[in-house]
Order: sequence, then structure tokens, then C-alpha cells
Amino acid sequence: MKRIALVFTICISAVASFAQLKYPATKQVDSTNTYFGVTYHDKYQWLENFKDSTVVSWFKQQANLTDSVMGKISGRDELIAEWKALDKLQPARINGRKYQAGKVFYRKTMPGEKVGKLYYRDGMNGPEHLLFDPLTYEKGKTLTVEEYYPNYTATMIAIGYSEQGAEVPHIKIMNIATKQFLPDDLYPTAGLEGWTFDNKSILYISIKTGNNADPESRLNPKTKLHVVGTDSKNDLDFFSNASYPELKIDKSVYPYVTLTEDNKNYIFAGEGSVQPEYKMYIAPISQLKSGKIQWKVLAAIDDQLVRGMEFVGDKVFAISHKDALNYKLLQTTLSNPDWKNAKVIAAEKKDQTLESITHSKDYLLLSYSDGINTHLSKYNLLTGKTTEVKMPYSGTAYSFCLNNKTNICTVGITSWSKPYTEYDVNLVTDVFTPNTLNKAPVLPAAYKDLVVKEVEVKGHDGTMIPLSIIYKAGTKMDGNNPCLMDSYGAYGISMSPGFDPKESSLVIKGVVLAIPHVRGGSEKGEAWYKAGYKTTKPNTWKDFN
Repeated sequence: MKRIALVFTICISAVASFAQLKYPATKQVDSTNTYFGVTYHDKYQWLENFKDSTVVSWFKQQANLTDSVMGKISGRDELIAEWKALDKLQPARINGRKYQAGKVFYRKTMPGEKVGKLYYRDGMNGPEHLLFDPLTYEKGKTLTVEEYYPNYTATMIAIGYSEQGAEVPHIKIMNIATKQFLPDDLYPTAGLEGWTFDNKSILYISIKTGNNADPESRLNPKTKLHVVGTDSKNDLDFFSNASYPELKIDKSVYPYVTLTEDNKNYIFAGEGSVQPEYKMYIAPISQLKSGKIQWKVLAAIDDQLVRGMEFVGDKVFAISHKDALNYKLLQTTLSNPDWKNAKVIAAEKKDQTLESITHSKDYLLLSYSDGINTHLSKYNLLTGKTTEVKMPYSGTAYSFCLNNKTNICTVGITSWSKPYTEYDVNLVTDVFTPNTLNKAPVLPAAYKDLVVKEVEVKGHDGTMIPLSIIYKAGTKMDGNNPCLMDSYGAYGISMSPGFDPKESSLVIKGVVLAIPHVRGGSEKGEAWYKAGYKTTKPNTWKDFN
């Protein structure tokens, strides 16, 4: 135990001695690039050519040097062994659930496994059936299930898998009853989008090549429509810049298409990019096979819709940060979308940010954050009233409604001191009951001694930065304890509370874990995100320091 705790002291000593290490020689080759009339010199650009044996050799030398230093850290092997033992205590991880025609489909990863297998069951409590094992499908290859969509009768399922997480999936179609794949094989692709309502075709994103090193491979992608049982060479360019040049779709974005049972009267399309604001289109479902769809704008960038959109009949609900830095919930209609005059369902809160929405048969479930913990509210679709839904305990909550023909939703809760645990909540009664799938692990008693303290610390410019501190009960907080700081602040992603067994194993040995909530995340809303964005990006690392 003492040797493991010494890992951090030795790491600090190792950092201090880095200057004494003999690094592999790195040559300098002058190269230039001109962007927008400005020429930039880069003496190390040659290191980007991974086809050059000299570059490969340089990286191997760097790796060998790193291994030689890390291998000398006392207690490292014991710590790794402990982490492996902790991993075996974790229950199976269930994710990616989809409900169709009474069947529940999901990916399950057992303790110690690197990739999950695809299963289904008849109802939540039915027997489990293995559909696809990516570890045995192609001998000698490590495959990963990227995505999957059952058709509306749950008789076939489209599965996208790639080798070693390459994110360029093959899409194949399986007969669920026989568990056999049909001859269809779509490749290269960048996403599976679902089935048409007649169960005869699938929509997917097609890209030029499967070579991730090719900068042209993902430019001008297309959503294509594939009729099951036909040659993919004949797949229809359903939505792209080529098929709809009047939309002026940028070559770098992913044009996507969605069909949903929440409203089967329309086709929904959009442009996917790193920009968080939605840019979406809508058209009548009657135009699906017209060959030239008359798209109408559903959401423009200046509507500032982000984080979630739900369809309930003709009503469409969406989160917006327009004139609301902590976000608000709006509602308009699909038949006549008008976000500028939309109804405000949930006004902006001063002390909480609206994080996400989902819906059941009669309710919208709203997730708010106070910067650290989640707070749930429900909006009654019949009465228009909003009330609080009290969670079993404080923490970060993730909510979804697997079957929105009922009022049962799933809420997964975790915190700095409690492992992820799932509950089913009845939105009529607000009663939480343990979910039958993802259960909390049974950990050693020492993990009950975790203490959490939330404070704020003055930043370089006087801004108060939230700081989460996790330590073992009884620890003397006198500045003499080893400390691990861990943070992230970009793309509006917050450092929300979540139990990490590896970091927690250090805490119970006397290490203090500190999580600064730096600007660039969205712990305090859109303003907090933009305060660590582009020209204000230095605030992110200054907050950390």
C-alpha cells in the first residue's frame, strides 16, 4: 500500500530529472505552408509522414525511452494489479439500448473485455440472446460494434462494425431469427441512420475511402438510401451537396437524415459538424421516393438550438441559448416551425443550466445542472405544468425513455463517491426503482470512506473557479498530501461528477483528487463555455494552474 502511494512522489522526481534524460536526436528540416497569404515555417513537419521509416524509428525510440522511465516507478506494477482486480468487480456494462416491437437491443461488455457484444431480449425481463460477437466474427481481427438499428418489426437489424475502432464501419444486415447476415455489405461509411418505414431500405452516410490518413476521404459525404438485397453501387444519393446544391452544404459537414416514429409524417435532415447549433430541414414523408425533395428549414443556426430536440405529435421542443446563456426550452410546430415566435416552455434559470430533454408518453423530462449536480423536472404534456422530480441522491444523472409509449424512463446516477447505478422512474408517481440491467459494483468497504468537498478558488483574473475535492475520511488537509489534478475544458463539455474506480483507489490511499471546473466547459452555462473559447482559450489552462 505504501509503495503504491509513493508512485506520485516518484513521478514528481522523474519529471524533475527529465532534463538529464538523453532524448533521441530530432533533426530539423525547414518546410513552409502558406495560409490566407501568411507563410508559416515548421521545422518538424517531417514527423507527420508516418510512411517514412525514419519517422517510425523516431517514434519507437521515444516510446522506448518512455517505457524505460515508467518501468522504474516503484509500486506501478502493484497499482496495475489492483486496478485489474477492481475491474473484475465491475458488473457487465450495458449501453446503446434500443427498443423495437417489444424487443430490447443493447451492447454488453463484460469485466476485462475491451469490446462489447450485441444482444437482445424480449422485454426488459426476457431471456438474453447473443446476436453478434465482434471477437469471433472475423478470425484474427479485433472488431468493434459501432452502431446498430433494428427495423420497425424487429425482424432485421443493420449493424455497423469496424476494425480496431477505425470508425469507418462496414454495414451489414442480419436476419434476427436466423442470426445470419444477408449478402449486403456497405463500405466505406461514416454512420448508420436507420430504416425506412416500409422496412425495405436503410439510410447511411457514405464517404469516399476508408483511409483515415487521406484528408479527402471524408469531404463531401453523402447520405445514401440502400434497398436491402440490391447492389450498393446503385444506392441513391438521398441527401448531399451534390443532390441538393441549392442548400450549399459545406464539404466538411455530414449531411444526415432521420425518420422517427414520434412523427411518421415527415423526413428530417440536417448538417452535422462541430458547431453545436442545429441546422435542420424537414419535408413531407410523401416525398421520400420523389427523387427531388422540397426541403423546408426546420432550424437555422441563428435560432441557436442546441443540446436536444424532441418530437411529440406535431409539436417540436428544443433547447435554445438565444438570449438565454443558461438555456431555455422552446416549443413550436412541425407543420409551421417558427422559433422566433416559439412558446417558452421552461424559461432560463439563473442558478441552473438546462442540459438535456427526453420524453415519455405524457411528460418531458428535463435535466438541469447547478454546475456540479443534476436536478430533474418533468413537464406534463397534457396540463402544461412543470414539477420537480426528486432523485434518490445527488450526483450526475443521465436520462432516457427507452419506450416513450409508456411513462417509465431510465435515470442513471453517479457521483464522485458513488458508482454509476440505474433506476427506472415512473413519471406519474416519481417513484424510483432499481433497473434490471446496469447495477452498481460491490466494492471493498474502504470506498465508503470517500469525502467530497465543493469549493471555489479565485482564478488569475479574479473569476471564482469551482473546484471539486475528493479525499479519504480522516485525511489531514494541510498541504502535505500527494494530489492528482484532473480536468478538461473544451467544446462546452463539463467535468460532471462521476465515479472513477482507478482514481478512487488512489484516494483511499491518501491521495487528494482535485477537479477544477475550468472555463471552456459549460458548468456555468454558455458564458462559461465562451469564456474559454478561441480568443479566450488561455483562460482554460490558466484556470487549471
